[in-house]
Amino acid sequence: MEDNGTNGTQERSPDNSEKSWQQSHVSWLTEAAEASRPRSARRQAETGADELDLLEESQFPSHSQKMHTLWTQLSPNQQSVAKARLARKSKTETLETIGARLDLTRERVRQIQVRIIQKIGEALESETNEILAELAAQTGDMVNEDEFRSMLEEILGGCTEVWEVAYMAYLIQESGYKFNRGIRISPTAVKFLNAAKAQVPDSKDARIVDVDPIRQIDPDYWYKYRTSIVKCLGLTLLPNGSVATRDTLPVRVLDALSYLGSPATKEELAELTGIPEKTLLSRLWCIDEIVKVANNLWTLKSPGLTKYVGVVDMIEQILQEEGGECSTEYLREEVRKRCNVKHSSVNTFLATSQFIVRNGRARLRKENEIALKPLWQTIDGRLANGSPYWTFAVQERHLMGNSVTGFPPELAHELGIEPNSYAWVPVTRPVGCRDLKVTWRMASANGVHIGYLRDTFEGLNCSVGQVLRLIVRHRRIEIQRHV
Repeated sequence: MEDNGTNGTQERSPDNSEKSWQQSHVSWLTEAAEASRPRSARRQAETGADELDLLEESQFPSHSQKMHTLWTQLSPNQQSVAKARLARKSKTETLETIGARLDLTRERVRQIQVRIIQKIGEALESETNEILAELAAQTGDMVNEDEFRSMLEEILGGCTEVWEVAYMAYLIQESGYKFNRGIRISPTAVKFLNAAKAQVPDSKDARIVDVDPIRQIDPDYWYKYRTSIVKCLGLTLLPNGSVATRDTLPVRVLDALSYLGSPATKEELAELTGIPEKTLLSRLWCIDEIVKVANNLWTLKSPGLTKYVGVVDMIEQILQEEGGECSTEYLREEVRKRCNVKHSSVNTFLATSQFIVRNGRARLRKENEIALKPLWQTIDGRLANGSPYWTFAVQERHLMGNSVTGFPPELAHELGIEPNSYAWVPVTRPVGCRDLKVTWRMASANGVHIGYLRDTFEGLNCSVGQVLRLIVRHRRIEIQRHV
């Protein structure tokens, strides 16, 4: 100690080792210590770089000090492995690529990484336990990946230097939080999800999932983490609260009707599902789980529910009342009064193959009056093996889940489908596609409908405008690109 001769006070001259430590840490300590330094120290730092020499080692988090010390003690190879495997915020390198760069075997790189992790654990055991306890208290059992990392960075007081990023990667590994579909989940969450998976139906079909068995595992846990649980299970949370295996038009309609708990109009369903009214109206009659109970009013099927008598059913009923035949003028007026529809709607259905209209009178077409054309007149060609095929252009509405219409009834007959019925037809190609629903309604103005083609379009990687051919062979369907 010596007198400085200016103010009569004594100061200790810093030794060379302390100066060396301060100077080598100026670049990383400035930012890393911001969250942990007192305000007075931060104000000092703003007055000029020269005052950084006045900062003491104790003002910085102990984990930053220890991790930096450990980092400087690593060999060049160890630092290279640590940088590639731990100190990268983006995707880490593989053991093979690191080994090739360092002229080491894959196993040797793995051993170096294990040794580095052991060293970190030994040097920062107490700090690690404290940080992980605080992290668990803040995150809970399930948290978004970005939020998880942000919380950890905040606890660490910043994470910019290479050794800080390496320590953060070590903490994530030691935390026990697993990555699942963009969510970090604790060991407790892993146990809950394993139990929940056993309650989820193993089906590729789009359907509403009964969540009661999942909820009963732990009701409080379910309500606290419902959104994250649904995502981790690979399910979809629909707009009105239902959970489904996939988000499709039919399940959205079921979700909306379940939410309302009462019959709904197409306008109400369009608002709740986010599906355009025109698209919705063309699909409602295809959904097996719902029934039309009045004009423009649909609800979920239930025992004893009376089905709405539509225009076609009403035409048939009136014809039966009149002995099987009546004037078209009388028929239009009666259907208009009973079903509250326009005359033009009645004319549209009377023009289908379900009815015969001659000389101002209408009657139901009999089975022996159904005449199919020769197959060669309706198909678009045959393969070398003689199998007939029909072509169609992919439209945007098809990719959205709407049925393909206009399929020739003659080909439907080849598939063994009778008029006014439907059948599920297996698909041989593309492989792995679900069966198609082929519906032949003689009262349909659009001909035969083919539904559930979404898997097929995905399998063929289709786009709007592409032409496909539907091949009929042994009462099965094969779909391929038409060249």
